[in-house]
Amino acid sequence: ALPAWFASNLVLGLGLGLRWIVGDGWVATLTPEARRGSVVGLVETATGAVVAAGPLLVAWTGLHSALPFALVALTSVVALVSLYGVRNRSVPLAVRRLEGTSH
Repeated sequence: ALPAWFASNLVLGLGLGLRWIVGDGWVATLTPEARRGSVVGLVETATGAVVAAGPLLVAWTGLHSALPFALVALTSVVALVSLYGVRNRSVPLAVRRLEGTSH
């Protein structure tokens, strides 16, 4: 069980590292330059709030039920649906910005 624990934490760490790199790049690409600092700050503040909410969720629901996992799964589905809507509207804008034709 211990090797599986270490392997799963390695995968988790790699995924979280990629989240920072890709997420910040995505936000920077989609945000107008004048608002970029504020938007990145908002995203990082929200990320910190979610990290802080994890232990609170466990304290509220306990460790011996499926409720914490169900709540996280539901939150993930809501986030993915929200991101799908953003992706459909913002990809052309991001491509224009990368090509230098957004003005």
